[in-house]
Amino acid sequence: MKKVSLVLLAVVLLLLCACQDNTAQEKTTDPQGTSTSSATKETTTLPKEIEHIAHKLEKGMLDNLDEYSEDEKEQIKQAVESDGYTLEFNPDGSGTLSNEEGEWTVGAGWVKNEYTHGVPEIDFANITMSMQEQDSKGDYLIFLIRQANFLEVENYVETLEQCGFNDVDSKTVIQDGDTIVFEAANSQGKRVELGYSPLGFTLKLYK
Repeated sequence: MKKVSLVLLAVVLLLLCACQDNTAQEKTTDPQGTSTSSATKETTTLPKEIEHIAHKLEKGMLDNLDEYSEDEKEQIKQAVESDGYTLEFNPDGSGTLSNEEGEWTVGAGWVKNEYTHGVPEIDFANITMSMQEQDSKGDYLIFLIRQANFLEVENYVETLEQCGFNDVDSKTVIQDGDTIVFEAANSQGKRVELGYSPLGFTLKLYK
């Protein structure tokens, strides 16, 4: 994977750690002695404040960009440019985040194309970014994903196997506490590589 993907993934994972630490510090006790957490109340009503682009990516807040006003879009674009990237708004409500080393798609969620054909859709988590790249194994599409738990990913691995990604000669499954690694191919040679831990979740699809 090129430098840009490693840098962006590192930013996302580091900010996830910071976010978890802040959540732990936000717990309070009401007059009756009941422990509450302000982070628990923050569900689907996250404010759409315009902040540093890495913070918005970490929060999974760059959803369908058509939901933002033109002024907000301009502020997002300026924040991206201050980080050395450019952002183009696409007709489908997604955006293309890029610099000289590569392009990421944000706000698109699960995309349907030749890479995802025959692969069960991830509908239990928040897909923050996706990117088409190439390595020694061939062309691939990678998703960066948030807000998934171990059980959901474990069930998704079982679904992948049921959908044909169970070629014994190419399959690797590692489950260690709260970490999952899954690599497998189907009978047509399409390959998936999945990695999950509390700090991040990636899904890599080869043609």
